[in-house]
Amino acid sequence: IRGFYRQNGFEINPSRINIPKPMERMENNKLQLRRAEIKKLLDVASSIRDKVIILLQYQSFQAVSEVCRLNYGQVQRGIDEGADLIVVEMIRQKKRVKYLFVIGDEVIEMLKLYLRQRERDGEHLQFNSPLFVKEGRKKRTWERITPNLIEGMMKGLALKSGLVSEEQMAQADLNPCRPHSLRSSGMTVAKLSGMLEVAVEYMAGHKLDKTTNAYWQTRIEELRDLYAKHYQGLRVLKAGVDQEQVKTL
Repeated sequence: IRGFYRQNGFEINPSRINIPKPMERMENNKLQLRRAEIKKLLDVASSIRDKVIILLQYQSFQAVSEVCRLNYGQVQRGIDEGADLIVVEMIRQKKRVKYLFVIGDEVIEMLKLYLRQRERDGEHLQFNSPLFVKEGRKKRTWERITPNLIEGMMKGLALKSGLVSEEQMAQADLNPCRPHSLRSSGMTVAKLSGMLEVAVEYMAGHKLDKTTNAYWQTRIEELRDLYAKHYQGLRVLKAGVDQEQVKTL
């Protein structure tokens, strides 16, 4: 509509256009996942790739489209150096926002197994190689995974794990345990664990308002330290050591 008016000589100020968002339908609510539910999904996932994607979306708050766009070169140095936390630079296509996010050691260890498996299958990993590739009939073509494949994977695992029943899935337009529920649940857990809300929103690739963006700047090492301080609450596979509690004791 704006384009039509603009082509005919009538400019409309976008800030004056207020289109109300429709209320979300009850049957399309997302599940709020916590450690126990994530563990169930991991237990029924037979593919190492799928396990890595689940943990990555939950612990690093990444959208499914950004997960698909990740390249091996973005994590190669951290893996080669044996880092327990890897900071990745990203540009979110949807909002054209440049941001950083952190990958924890649980994802890193599982990611190493996945990449070794691909190398054993004959792939020569290069800087621009997709971090996640298609499986099944496309396994040895090394084609980049797509969002719809991850959506389908999550639908199957939601049913297999029992987190969503056949009846619930049939009545819902959207899978209650879709990839976005991993991302939003991880963000919620991080905030409840005490991580700065602005840091969580920034690492998720959300566009900060102009005032916040102007005054909130962070360096890689600062972001890594902040994430490490609150990583305990996001862990799924092992309890780890709460360093802040050790200091208190």
